[in-house]
Amino acid sequence: FIGESGQHSFRSTQATGSCLVDAQDRAMRDYVPPVGVDRKTGVAALARRRHYDLIAGTIEDVRLDGKLYANIDNLPTVLGQALERCLMKNIEGMLSE
Repeated sequence: FIGESGQHSFRSTQATGSCLVDAQDRAMRDYVPPVGVDRKTGVAALARRRHYDLIAGTIEDVRLDGKLYANIDNLPTVLGQALERCLMKNIEGMLSE
């Protein structure tokens, strides 16, 4: 899940916010959060990975062209398809090296 690292921001009718996904290849007990990031501040300054706008029904993924269209009912399916597309881009990149 290292490819998911970064800021994930959300907008819904109930709330707006963001969180940090920090996937690393180390044990949880060895985890150290990025400098300047705590529960209340710092996440907004990080590079955006994905924005979920549940009001507009869109997802913007920085690694994919265009917008993805999703709602709360099909979100797992759309995210699964997005992850597959990102994995294919990774494979294509490795093969072209």
